[in-house]
Amino acid sequence: MFKIKRVIDKIYMGCGDDYKDGYVGCDVRKTKTAKIICKAWELSKYCKNVNEIYSRHMVEHLTYTEFNETLKDWHKALNGGGGKLHIICPDLDFHIEQFKNAIFDEENFNNKWSNFSHGVAGLYGWQRECDINNKDTKTKYWDVHKSGYNKEIMYFYLSRNGFVDIDIKTVDKWHLVAMGFKN
Repeated sequence: MFKIKRVIDKIYMGCGDDYKDGYVGCDVRKTKTAKIICKAWELSKYCKNVNEIYSRHMVEHLTYTEFNETLKDWHKALNGGGGKLHIICPDLDFHIEQFKNAIFDEENFNNKWSNFSHGVAGLYGWQRECDINNKDTKTKYWDVHKSGYNKEIMYFYLSRNGFVDIDIKTVDKWHLVAMGFKN
C-alpha cells in the first residue's frame, strides 16, 4: 500500500477485485487488487501528476456532494499537461425508461435483465449485501447507488470542476462513458 505521494501513470478508482492491465488499483476497501486504499475524494494525498484516472461503475455509489469533492480532488491529482479522466457509470435516462416500462411480477423480478430487475438495479444498485435474513448482514452498504448521471448531469459536474474537452456518450444502451481532460 502506498503511504506517500507518488507519481503514478494510471489509476483505476473503485477497482474492487477487478484488475486492469497498466493501472494501479485504488479502492475504499482493502481488496486483492487495490494498491491504494482511500476514499475517492482523497486520492491526491497518495499520488500526483497522474496521466489517467479510470473509474468503472463507482461514481454512482457516491452522493452528489461526494462526487463533486471527488472531481475536485481528481483534478488536483491529474497531470496538468492534459491528464485524462475516464468515467463509466449507468446511464440514468436508460434506467428510468426501463423502470417506467417494467412489468412488476415474479417472472420479471427473477429475470436479472428484465426492465424490472435491471431497471431497479440501474437506479438503486444490485444491493447484494442487503439480505436481512443473513446473520452476517452488513450495515455498511457498498452496492447501493446514491446518485445517478445522464449526459447533462455529468457534463455539469465535469465542467464545474475544471475539466475540458469533455466527451460523453452512451455505449451498449446503458453505459454512460465520459471523458474529460485537465488543461
